[in-house]
Amino acid sequence: MKSILLTGFRSFAGELINPSELLLNIIPDHFIAKKLILPVSYEKSFSMVSAELQTGKYPCVIMLGQAGGRAQVCLERFVVNLIDSEIPDEDQLLFKGKRISLHGPEAFQAQFPIDNWITLAQSKNLPLVVSNSAGTYVCNSLSYQVAENFSVRGVKSLFIHLPFLPEQTLNKTPETPSLSLEEMQKCLEFVLGKIV
Repeated sequence: MKSILLTGFRSFAGELINPSELLLNIIPDHFIAKKLILPVSYEKSFSMVSAELQTGKYPCVIMLGQAGGRAQVCLERFVVNLIDSEIPDEDQLLFKGKRISLHGPEAFQAQFPIDNWITLAQSKNLPLVVSNSAGTYVCNSLSYQVAENFSVRGVKSLFIHLPFLPEQTLNKTPETPSLSLEEMQKCLEFVLGKIV
């Protein structure tokens, strides 16, 4: 049964590509009910995901985004009630120290057994790790709002951050980490397999 809503983001911050968008284009449709490519916008990204989740078709949403500087695919353990960024979103909104929800909790924790998944993934030599910080930009804001508004409806959610692709690091410092799209796909398919 196809039951997962899978999302990724368009390119942003001067990058010509976003691995999360490219990954959505190549991931097999097994168990994926729908894929959404989102704008890097605080308001529009949640609006698009919320509209889909309100249909009640999806017990699970997996959200992907880029986290340049990381060397492995990261399953986010926590999303926090904070927006604090050095760069604006697509709508030129820039927030410093802003709460996402006035009355929401300080953080939401992933509802999946991600530590167990990581142990198994490492035995398969997959570049997959747990991260305790989804940052404080659009990725975190989207995931927090999804958790706050839809976990009470039984929708499980998880945010996954992806490294730069090798071609994105050509004009960056030599030590900038990256990962091939093929390796990212293996990690995502592993996670999707565990969910279903």
